[in-house]
Amino acid sequence: MNKLLLITFVFIGLTIPFFAQVTNTATPAKGKWDFQMQKSWEIDEAGQHVFSEIQNIQTAPDGRIYIADSKSYKIYILDKDGKFISAFGKRGEGPGEIKNYSMGEQLFVVGDSVIFADRNMLHYYDMNGTFKKDVRYPSNMKPRTFLSEDVFISAPVTAFRLRGKKGKIKKYNVNDQKEKVIAEFLPFKKASATLNTEGRRSTVIMIFGGITPLMEIGQRNGNIYFGMSNDYS
Repeated sequence: MNKLLLITFVFIGLTIPFFAQVTNTATPAKGKWDFQMQKSWEIDEAGQHVFSEIQNIQTAPDGRIYIADSKSYKIYILDKDGKFISAFGKRGEGPGEIKNYSMGEQLFVVGDSVIFADRNMLHYYDMNGTFKKDVRYPSNMKPRTFLSEDVFISAPVTAFRLRGKKGKIKKYNVNDQKEKVIAEFLPFKKASATLNTEGRRSTVIMIFGGITPLMEIGQRNGNIYFGMSNDYS
């Protein structure tokens, strides 16, 4: 058996016990929450398109729903009752074309714009999906939530590349390209494992959807909320 493949199998076998399914209790650490959601409607297609891999869902103040599908590279628009309105988006590297889908937030509805955070590029569309503009942003930042159409909050999703250091939550302005650190956090340590192989010390990050705790960030009424997804309050 290939030596690298054998090391990979051994590593996975040794590290899986470190990863436990995250289960939050019904009672949060602070405050009171009601998670008794009720079903309004269901849908598995938009017009002639069948949903393949829904990546992000956002809603607009008027109730319209925007759904990003990472298989079709399209963004679908539904009304508040789930009726299909239209779709937009195209895979490519031209103006307004989507190059990359990745884990985490990429679709945002802010003010009068629908914003898709592509790799190093923000694509701006109007509420009907008509392309408006592209704006570049630094490759070491990941938009997590927008305070306005020109200002977003960035933070690492996992401990990847932090190397034991604190993660930084930053505010970034796409107009003047200025960034400001507004908070720091410690990564979830069990999301990484260290191995010594042939005299080398390596730290590997393993991410499993629904299992590995991730950094979650949101904002409402001028307040910014953040925390690891293995705990809530």
